Amino acid sequence: MVDEAASEAARLAVGEVYAEYAASMLAGSASRYGALWTDDGVQMAPDAMPVVGRQEIERGIGLVFESIEFVAFEILVDEIQVAGDWGYCRGTFTNTVVQRGAEELHHSAGKFLTILARGSDGSWKVHRDMFNSNPT
Repeated sequence: MVDEAASEAARLAVGEVYAEYAASMLAGSASRYGALWTDDGVQMAPDAMPVVGRQEIERGIGLVFESIEFVAFEILVDEIQVAGDWGYCRGTFTNTVVQRGAEELHHSAGKFLTILARGSDGSWKVHRDMFNSNPT
């Protein structure tokens, strides 16, 4: 028998991960972003090799934050499914960035599919993440 209340609470908690994800991007905080990941997380960005491990993911986003500033970042969750201590989420994102030292804004939109894991403390973390931009 499925505990619908527990499933709904887990879905809400997973949804909160995305609110913090967007907030960390807007804050330009690599440590805040890194805290969202499992220690052995894997990020699979377009046109790049997979980045393995929370520390490497945090280091990589820190380099991104050195070159660009996110001035807008929105995540829309289309689907969240949870089964025990695992979940996945599918959705879309939009963002606006500016290169450091420049004025021209760049807009993009895309989609993502993420696997999340619930830790022993009950918190949800990004475990595997894949995303890409929509064609312009």
